[in-house]
Amino acid sequence: MAGVRRPAVTNWQRRHSDFPAPVDAGQGSTEPDAFRAGDVLEWLSGRTVPSNALRPEELPGVTYGDRFRAAIGGGDRAGGFRHAVERLARQEADALRGRLNTVEFLYLLLHLVYVRSRQQQRWSSYVADPVTVLQDVDLPRAAEVPLDRLVGALNGSPPPPQDEGRETFDGLLALLQDFDARTAAEFFTPASVSRVMARALATHSASVRRLHDPFCRTGELLTGYLDAVAVRGARAPQEVSGRAAYERALQLTRM
Repeated sequence: MAGVRRPAVTNWQRRHSDFPAPVDAGQGSTEPDAFRAGDVLEWLSGRTVPSNALRPEELPGVTYGDRFRAAIGGGDRAGGFRHAVERLARQEADALRGRLNTVEFLYLLLHLVYVRSRQQQRWSSYVADPVTVLQDVDLPRAAEVPLDRLVGALNGSPPPPQDEGRETFDGLLALLQDFDARTAAEFFTPASVSRVMARALATHSASVRRLHDPFCRTGELLTGYLDAVAVRGARAPQEVSGRAAYERALQLTRM
């Protein structure tokens, strides 16, 4: 159900002290160990699938818990939004993107994910008239995209919880950055490097009034610092700003 073989589960059980405990079947029972599905789901949700083990339809950041949830029929409840976005970004991309290139299509998806997760009033206007999406994105060729199908696919799942919306956006952004780096020689600060730099800056005790990145790309360092400050319980900067070579990158940073 989690997409791994039995030896992997055995290794998890041996190596991790917090692995779910089996249900007590009684002393001397010969029945195989049984586990509560809720306990298993909670534990697997904290384990990210390595990049070299991702399935073709999965985005970076997917967890074994996402697989387990889908396997027990939870795809239409928790995690349903994320799975819908994965389908659009992977299996259905070529059929839906029209004349948009892959980077443009992923940017369009990121915009829709952001609005669906954070701006319900604007999303309602998209549902009523999908063509209004064109007013908010600088993609002239998006007029040829079946926007009604894109909006309908994302509207078919309940509004995602804040964490799920953010994780979906982050995974989609990582996919765009990876593709952009391979096709356009546009390089981004890796998430691991952003975290190290941001945490180092956040250790300073003096409160920071203004945070500025003179070449922010898609805001990976800015958001990394704000995350690090939040974890430490420190006060966030009063002003956050950045510059980028392209307006589309600035729009992603704002989102």
